[in-house]
Amino acid sequence: MAKGCLLFAGLCCICVVFAGCGKPGDENNDVTVNPPTDPVDAPVEEKTDEPAAEDKAAAPAGDIELTAVSWEQMQAIIAENKGKVVVLDAWSTSCGPCMKEFPNLVALHNKYADGDVVCLSMSVDYDGIPNKPPEYYRERVLKFLTKMNSTLQNYQLNQEATEWFDSVELGAIPAVFVYGRDGELKKRFDNDSITKSDEAFTYEQVNQLVEELLAK
Repeated sequence: MAKGCLLFAGLCCICVVFAGCGKPGDENNDVTVNPPTDPVDAPVEEKTDEPAAEDKAAAPAGDIELTAVSWEQMQAIIAENKGKVVVLDAWSTSCGPCMKEFPNLVALHNKYADGDVVCLSMSVDYDGIPNKPPEYYRERVLKFLTKMNSTLQNYQLNQEATEWFDSVELGAIPAVFVYGRDGELKKRFDNDSITKSDEAFTYEQVNQLVEELLAK
């Protein structure tokens, strides 16, 4: 699956968690994995850098919404939130590391839901497979978002994932884009350049940057 990242069974799972979800066939991608029966139902493990439990408990009630957008439309949405710090998390239901870190995005949203931070999730599940349009993935994406109680702004990229990865020069997800109050991208957190698992970005780093931008 284009841009997919699926888990090995047993001991191999750890390697995949830190490898990220990149392009199949990439020269640097020397791991081949087989898909689980249902990646959406795969357990979401806790991360050591996950925000405090009280932030998670603050999740507001409400319906989970999912809107299909192009990358250009997503940029317009970010521009509309000028004056606030914007955190955009690019993820996929076929990416184990993405699903593992997703609760941190929800917790960040809950912490600043009524403040100066806007959290956006963007599914890049659409991989351009014939007879499987973006709508084909909507149900599985919504299933995961509902499981996570993701009441923030959720979007589904209607552009083929491979094209999008190339257009933004990104090798793998998860990836988190953080924009300042001026609407400019301040940092993109990704694992494109890591050589060891302990070099992978954490949401603790994302939270720290958000706090720094709020303080300016």
